[in-house]
Amino acid sequence: TQALAAPLVDDDEYVVGAAAKALGRIGKGAAAAAPAVARLLGEFPSSMRPFFATVLGEIGVLDQDSVRALLNAAKGGGDRLRLAVIEAMGRARGGGPEGLAFLAGLLRDRSEQIRRAAVSALRACGSDAAPTAAAIVDYLPWAGSIDPWWVEFLGGLGRDAVAPLVTLLDSSEAPLRRLACLALGRIDPPAAQAIPGVRKRLGDTAAYVQGAAAWCLASV
Repeated sequence: TQALAAPLVDDDEYVVGAAAKALGRIGKGAAAAAPAVARLLGEFPSSMRPFFATVLGEIGVLDQDSVRALLNAAKGGGDRLRLAVIEAMGRARGGGPEGLAFLAGLLRDRSEQIRRAAVSALRACGSDAAPTAAAIVDYLPWAGSIDPWWVEFLGGLGRDAVAPLVTLLDSSEAPLRRLACLALGRIDPPAAQAIPGVRKRLGDTAAYVQGAAAWCLASV
């Protein structure tokens, strides 16, 4: 990777672009070159920044300076750049606390495309997204349809998701109450503190929520 990183300081932008593309194809093995690619975000025109953000996402292992370079670029960029940065953060499993906070904040963005991209990135982070559990649960009423994968995703966030999901048990929307029951039943170790709230859902007005509550109680 050292040989490929050297051309990143070339005066010819086509040489730089080709070298960066090659590093992206290497993936995690090019992690040592990530800081050099990240510096290009501030050295090249805005039209090139989504490309470099994508390369950093393909590398997938980012140091904190590289994460900060991506986040700083996103602040002043359009949606094309922001989407590239969001995807990069997802591939890097959030990029640490700053990256996760960035993704969580985008769940309230005015753009539906940005919000959905942030959800996809957090989902790609898996259990590393646990610190953002409250923000994710807060987003659910605006998520539209509740796809089956939400159960596994929220359950995989572990203990950080328990309190927000307990609050969700009192949602006015039956699909969300059902989701809360199913996700709580998936949390390991079992979410014993959720039992009182789940028990109340045994008397829910929706039969399918009652069933989800019964399954959850049998699981915990």
